[in-house]
Amino acid sequence: MKWKLTDILGSPYPIILGPMRFITLGKMAALVSKYGGFGQIAASGLTTKRLREEIRVARTLTDMPFGVNFPVYRPKTEELIQVAVEEGVKTITTSAGNPKKFIDRIKGAGLKVLHKVANIDMAKKAEDAGVDAIIATGIEAGGHVGRDGATTFCLIPQLARALSIPVVAAGGGCNFALACDIRIASERARFGEVFVKRGVFPDWGGVYFLPRLVGYAKAAELFFSGEVIDATEALRIGMVNKVVPHEKLAEETRKFALNIANNAPLPIAFIKRGLQNFGRMDLAQALDFEKMAVDTCWNSRDRKEGFKSFLEKRPPHFIGC
Repeated sequence: MKWKLTDILGSPYPIILGPMRFITLGKMAALVSKYGGFGQIAASGLTTKRLREEIRVARTLTDMPFGVNFPVYRPKTEELIQVAVEEGVKTITTSAGNPKKFIDRIKGAGLKVLHKVANIDMAKKAEDAGVDAIIATGIEAGGHVGRDGATTFCLIPQLARALSIPVVAAGGGCNFALACDIRIASERARFGEVFVKRGVFPDWGGVYFLPRLVGYAKAAELFFSGEVIDATEALRIGMVNKVVPHEKLAEETRKFALNIANNAPLPIAFIKRGLQNFGRMDLAQALDFEKMAVDTCWNSRDRKEGFKSFLEKRPPHFIGC
């Protein structure tokens, strides 16, 4: 698969390791890149010597592209960027300030740059400055969160409409997956609610979603302990729907999605709305909703097509109305 973002990153998948001060160093960045994502070394707090060492550590562990994150407000940012240039880093990310003062140096060296923003005004300034992509960081993202009170989910559609460059959603991880209707995991996947080990509260609605999937007691166990579990255990407790061989993850996921896409969109939309809201309805309200959905689907063009295709022994062609 190809995305415009992967052309910028040079990685097979548009998944970026979020920089964490003194945590995402050379080894972690290399491991993420080795398996298809885009690893990053957090330059914040590092000396030029230490940054050079961490880049070289990553180089010994992978030949895949990785990047470095630079908070632009910190002292010696220009010197640190120079180290990345000298060590052959091709893509970097910037944050915590306006990248304009460094853009000539970055672009002059042939680097690609993604900049982290918390609102549309910051994003437009960064785009005008010449960055290649934007990373949207809402108030619920980990670490240095957006200060404007807007969530990432709110920012993404606004930025996508306002900008002509790619937009990346910051944060998420395990809890972003929990917000999905269906989760398919590689056999190599690991899941963890490790927030308590770093002194922070779980983000992206994890405390809401996880107990609804695995039950209160198991959710409490995972949150309180910070334990990391493998894909087999995640499947057993209901955190994921399926586990597939690692090398077949993209193939199996696409096959599953296409199977859903071949069904009638209208009843699927009503089913999803019902699943999301039945917990807040009593039986009478649920049955009223059911009657409305049944009547709407029965009178739809797709219901007629479904019956007709069955009688004609051919696949149906649904259009969503």
